[in-house]
Amino acid sequence: MKKVLFILMMMLISGCGGQKDTVILSEPVPYQSLPAHAEGIFMALEEDIFYGTPEKMHVTLLNDSREVYHYGAYYQLEYKKDGMWHIVPYRENIFAKYPDFKNTGKLLEPNEGIEQNYLPEDLDLKLAPGNYRLVKTFIHSSDDYTVSVAVPFTIR
Repeated sequence: MKKVLFILMMMLISGCGGQKDTVILSEPVPYQSLPAHAEGIFMALEEDIFYGTPEKMHVTLLNDSREVYHYGAYYQLEYKKDGMWHIVPYRENIFAKYPDFKNTGKLLEPNEGIEQNYLPEDLDLKLAPGNYRLVKTFIHSSDDYTVSVAVPFTIR
């Protein structure tokens, strides 16, 4: 009887002990390689190693070009699994809860730099240890094309 209780207690402890895996979409993203700097757009994180899901991530965006780009508060979050990047989906209600969390609404002028905060906890994300990247897409002012940049970070 003591052995059975011990085994049951160990199963309960081991089942509750670790953080669950990060939820990702099953298909990898088509663009596995994205730079932090492209077409004069540069993105950087103040920190790139976090212990647990960060409350806030400080992001710097710089337009070192002669072009005007549209952007917004939205970031795509991706998780690296088996050497491939996968999207970490947001809950459906996030966009209703945070209507400004979209990819448009602001202009990044030539030679302008701005700072944004990405707030994983506010977005109801629970991130397991692993390798991630933030992806930001900018829309050229002529709407002819987009530029995407990404910065990697680690959750320990």
